[in-house]
Amino acid sequence: MRALPTSAPLNALHPPATRLKSGCSAPLAARGLLAVFLLGALPVCAAPEAPARHPLRLSPTNAPAEAHAAWTETLHFPGQHDRFLHAPKAADWADGHAIAGCLVWPAEAPRHAQLMAFMKDRDGHWFQKLRPEPLHPGTNAWCFDFSAEAPGWSPVGHHLVWNYRARLAPQMVGLRVFSLHEAYTGACQVVDTVLLATNRTATPPAIRNVRPNSRSIPCYGLFELRFELPDRYANPFDPAAIDVTALIETPEGRTNTVHGFYMQDYFRLVDAVGEQLIPQGRPEWRVRYTPRVPGLHRYVITARDPDGTATSAPGAFEARAAADPGFVQVARKDWRFFELDDGRPFFPIGHNTRSPFDTRMDEQFPWRFRHPEGTSAYQRYFQNMSAAGENLAEVWMCQWSLGLEWSTRSPGYHGLGEYHLGNAWELDEVLRWARESKLRINLVLNNHGRAGLGYDAEWDDSPYNTARGGFLPADDPMQFFASPRAIALQRQITRYLVARWGWDSTIFAWELWSELDLVGTHGQKPPPQSDPRVIDWHRQMGDYLRAIDPNRHLVTTHLSGDYRITSPELAQLPQLDHCGIDAYHFSDNPLQIVNLVRETAAHYQAYKKPVLITEFGGSSMGAGISHLKRELHAALWSSVCTPLAGTPLFWWWQVIEEQNLYPMYTAIARFMADVDRRDPAYQPIRLGQAFAGGLAVPDGQVDHVAMSTPTQMIGWLYIRPCFLRHGEPLDQPLENLTLTWSGCSNAVYRTAFYDTDTGTLIKQQDERSENGTLSIRLPPISRDLAFKVRLPGDATPWPE
Repeated sequence: MRALPTSAPLNALHPPATRLKSGCSAPLAARGLLAVFLLGALPVCAAPEAPARHPLRLSPTNAPAEAHAAWTETLHFPGQHDRFLHAPKAADWADGHAIAGCLVWPAEAPRHAQLMAFMKDRDGHWFQKLRPEPLHPGTNAWCFDFSAEAPGWSPVGHHLVWNYRARLAPQMVGLRVFSLHEAYTGACQVVDTVLLATNRTATPPAIRNVRPNSRSIPCYGLFELRFELPDRYANPFDPAAIDVTALIETPEGRTNTVHGFYMQDYFRLVDAVGEQLIPQGRPEWRVRYTPRVPGLHRYVITARDPDGTATSAPGAFEARAAADPGFVQVARKDWRFFELDDGRPFFPIGHNTRSPFDTRMDEQFPWRFRHPEGTSAYQRYFQNMSAAGENLAEVWMCQWSLGLEWSTRSPGYHGLGEYHLGNAWELDEVLRWARESKLRINLVLNNHGRAGLGYDAEWDDSPYNTARGGFLPADDPMQFFASPRAIALQRQITRYLVARWGWDSTIFAWELWSELDLVGTHGQKPPPQSDPRVIDWHRQMGDYLRAIDPNRHLVTTHLSGDYRITSPELAQLPQLDHCGIDAYHFSDNPLQIVNLVRETAAHYQAYKKPVLITEFGGSSMGAGISHLKRELHAALWSSVCTPLAGTPLFWWWQVIEEQNLYPMYTAIARFMADVDRRDPAYQPIRLGQAFAGGLAVPDGQVDHVAMSTPTQMIGWLYIRPCFLRHGEPLDQPLENLTLTWSGCSNAVYRTAFYDTDTGTLIKQQDERSENGTLSIRLPPISRDLAFKVRLPGDATPWPE
C-alpha cells in the first residue's frame, strides 16, 4: 500500500482523538459484519431511521479507476499506509451521515496500531479523525461520524471548523492505518465499506444566537448582526435555497430591507515568500447596515427556505450623530461634479490601483525585479495615497484578485452561483484599509476579459462557457448580456455585493464594467457599447441596484480608448449616474493629455452627467518614465481647471510608488482644498496672453487652461517646450507676461499664484478690473504655475 501523497500533513500521525462509543468496534465475522453493524452501531453513528447505503470503493491512489470493493495488501511497519475511498457520485459525500466498514487485523500485527479517517475538502483543507480504540486481532468494526455536526474532525494546517459544505465534492477521502514503533510485515483486509446517508426531516429554519456588534452606532458607521442558521445549505448564496432578510425601521418610520449573507472568517500570514489566507472558525451569517439618521432603529430577521420560514425576536439600536460626511452623490446644483451627504464638495484626487500588481510593469519597466504581491499591498498603497492628499482609488474584482465567481480552474472558485469566500474576506480588508486611510473606492465589478474573446480574453475559462460546464456558447460571449439565466445569476451576485458591502460609504461607485467596448469579439458590429443587448443589460442591472441598495451608491460603467467611442445610448441611460472613459494616446507629446482632458470634459456636457477619466498614462502599453512624469503633471493640473469631475486616474500605480510621484498629488490636494467648482456659471474660458507693452507671445510657446464665473477664476499656465520629450524648465524665467480676463465683474480682485510642484503659495496681489476686464501680471515663470482669482474675502476653505 502506498504512502499518502506529499501534500498530506506531516503531523497527521498524531491527531487529536475524540472517543466514539464502543458499539462501532465490536468484533464480528467479516462478511456478516454489515447487518450486525447496522443494528448495533447506528444509534451512535447515524439517525434512528434506516439509512441509505452507498458502497465505497478503495484504491491505492486517489484515482477512481483503480478502486475495488475491498482492500487486501501486505503492510510494513513502522509507518503508515493509506487507502482512498470513492463514493458512487461526488455529491453523495454531502448527504453522508457516517463512513463505516470493518478491518481484519492479523493476530501477530502490532497491538497499538490505529485507524484514522481523513478528508481534504475541495479547497485543499485537511481534516482528520482518529478511531480512539487501537486495532485488535480479528475483525474490527469501525464507524466515523461524517455528518455536518460531527465532532472530532480536527483541522490540520488551518482553523476551519468542520461543517456541511466542507463535504461538498472533496478532493480526497481515505483511511490510514499506522503504527509508529513496532516492526511488522503482514496482510490486512478492509471490507464492507459504506457511506451511510439518512433523509433529513423537513423542518423550518431556526435563527439562533443573534448578536449585534453594538447597540449604539454613529450614523454612517457599521451596525452588524451575527447569527446562526441550520448548517444544511449546499449553496447558501442562492436565495431559492435560503433567503435571509432584515427589516430595519428608521426613526422616521421608513422600512429598509437588507439582505443577509453567508461568510467565512480568515486570517492572513505574510512572509518573504508571499501571503497565505487561513480560514478560521465556522462559517456564519451576517447582516450589515448603516444608519443615516440619528435615533432609535428597530429590526427583525427573517429566514426562508423550502421547508418554511423563521423570524427572529425583534431588536433595536440607537444611531448617534454622524462622524462621517456620508456617501458621494452627484451635486444637486451642478450635475458636472460630486458632493457628499453633508453638502461638502467631493473632488476625486487619486490614481488607479487595479490589483496588487500588474504583469505589464515588468514588460514595460524592467529595471527591477518585482515579486507579485498579495492583497496586503493595498494597505501600503492606501496609506501612501492618503498621506499625499489623495481621496480616490480604483480597485477591480477580477479572477486574479478579489473576484467572487469563476470556474474551478482557479483556486478558491466553485463555478456558477457560488462565491470565493476568501476573496470576499480580502475585500472586507481592502475596504477597511481604505476607510482607515479616508479613501473612497471606485469598485469595478466586471473586467472586459471575462466576457471577451479578443483583448485580454478570459472567456475560455468562464464558468458561463459550455467548455467549462456553463450554458453559454463557447464562441459567443455576448450571450452573457442576453441570456435570462445569466442575468439572473448576475442579479444574485449583485445581491451578495450589496448585502455585504452596500452599507459602506467607502465605496465611491459600483462600476458595472471596465472597458466594456472590449467584450465580445474584436471588430464586432455593432460595437459592444452600442449593442442593444448590452444597453438593456445595463438598464436591468442599474434598476436592480437601485432597488436593493438602500444607500444609492453611484452606478457607472466604463469604456476604453477615449471619448470618441462613447455610445450615446449607453451614456444617456438614467440608470448610470456618471460616465467613465480612458484617455490613452500614442503621441510622443506628453501635452496630448491636456487636449484629451479638455475634449473629454466638453464632449460629455451633452449627457448632463459627470465624467471621470479612470485610466491614462501614455498608450495602453505605457511610455518612457520621463514622458509619464510630464504627462501626469499636465493631466492633474489641466483637470482641475476644466469641468472634469475629478483628476484622471493614472494607470501605472507601481511607477508612482517606485518613482515617488506622490508629491504631485499633494500639490493638487493643497491647491484644491478651498476650491468649490459647483456652480453652473463656472465655465472654461480663454484668456488673453501678452508681454508688457502688448508684445505678442510667440505661437505655440505658452498656453493655459482656465475656468471662471463672473467673480472668480482658477487656471494653469504652462510653457509648452518645457513639457516636450527633452524639455526642461527655463534657465532664464519668462518675465513680464500678462493675462487678460474679459467678462468679469468690475471689482478689486486678489490673484494668488501657486508652485505646481508643491501646491504652496508663491505670492498674491490685488488688481482692479476695468470695463469688465482684469489684467493679471504674472511672476517670472520657469515652466508653469497655477493661479486663483477671487474677490478678497471670498475664499472659504473646506475641511479635509
